[in-house]
Amino acid sequence: MTITIYFHQYEEAESAIYTINGNMRRLSIKPAAVIKQGYPPWSISIPMTMKTEIESLAQKMAAATRDIVEKKKLMHIIKHHFLYDEEESQLIAAVAASLISGEIAGVPEVQQLPCLDEHVLHAWRSFFRQPPEEFSFESFVTFRLKHYEHILKNYVECAIDEYKMELEYQMFIDHIRRCVDRQPPAADHVTVVYNGEFILFDSMMQPFTKEQIGGLYEKSLLITKEIDLDERVLGPLVALSPEKISVYTETFDHALLHTIQNIFEEKISLNHLSSLPKKKKRINIRKKS
Repeated sequence: MTITIYFHQYEEAESAIYTINGNMRRLSIKPAAVIKQGYPPWSISIPMTMKTEIESLAQKMAAATRDIVEKKKLMHIIKHHFLYDEEESQLIAAVAASLISGEIAGVPEVQQLPCLDEHVLHAWRSFFRQPPEEFSFESFVTFRLKHYEHILKNYVECAIDEYKMELEYQMFIDHIRRCVDRQPPAADHVTVVYNGEFILFDSMMQPFTKEQIGGLYEKSLLITKEIDLDERVLGPLVALSPEKISVYTETFDHALLHTIQNIFEEKISLNHLSSLPKKKKRINIRKKS
């Protein structure tokens, strides 16, 4: 049996050929307008002789389908359902792609969504149980992958939420950075040690007292006009606006440390806790249980 698949765009047929030809017999794209009137203008014909080839074709067509339509559909959903302009649509589509690939992880709403690979593969497997001798790729996408587009819309909704949060975060960073830049330094050098909890030290390596931290935090609220500024370390650092900050930690991916880095930029140096100078290590720094 030979299955012929018709495509509206040469690039779509080319993408399918590129994926299918991985470990199947070599195929080629043919002009199809002269083969069957009314069908799209490009076709590929695939000889099928074994069930294993059908399963392989289903897997390859699933991969090709996502390569061909996914970005286009994401952009269409963002532009026409949520009415974003071209520039923001591109940014949101990139976030959506990162959510889909797992590059951005830990979003509860995304973890509840069906697996796109499995969904598209299931559609092709079902289709190839009794495949027609010829069919249009666009028709398959339109009628067999309706729920796929619905899942993509859910990903877009999550991506928009992530995009908005990133914008808000960046606005927060820019605002705090401006506040710091306007402040004359109240300290030359501050050391921050994180080993389960944050401890701040002055230039003489004397720890700031709880009362000092509280006073600095209150000052930071007046400086920034923020009501939910971190009171453990960020608020006091903003109030001090030191010329140099040395951070010692074993946990470099801590979210608050990233925020401090983004605000203070070249003023901050990040160091492993083991590199804390010996005389400084004598200070009782115990890991919080």
